[in-house]
Amino acid sequence: MRIKKGTSKPCYSLYLDIYYRRGKRKREFLGIYLEPYDDKTYRSEKLKLAENIKAKRMMELANELHGFPTKEKLNQNFISYFDKQMNKREGNCKFLPMIVYDSIKIYLIHY
Repeated sequence: MRIKKGTSKPCYSLYLDIYYRRGKRKREFLGIYLEPYDDKTYRSEKLKLAENIKAKRMMELANELHGFPTKEKLNQNFISYFDKQMNKREGNCKFLPMIVYDSIKIYLIHY
């Protein structure tokens, strides 16, 4: 809940509260606000929009759980993904010398 400056009536922000495995939790704010002066139909439209976003996000999480790639992963740049995976753990550099790593990166950029 947040209160706008100059008013005493609260304005509610809608968000998704997502629980992952091992007690991890994430809040995704939707950018939808329920204002005190909203009429009934406008408020119900906002709530329907929030429900649609929730359903879409639940489908994405279910697909992710079963190993299907998300749109974000499909559109990801492979070189940045490769960098991220190589820098994920310090031990990766021991298995792949930096010269080989740089050569692969240069090859992928020019491919």
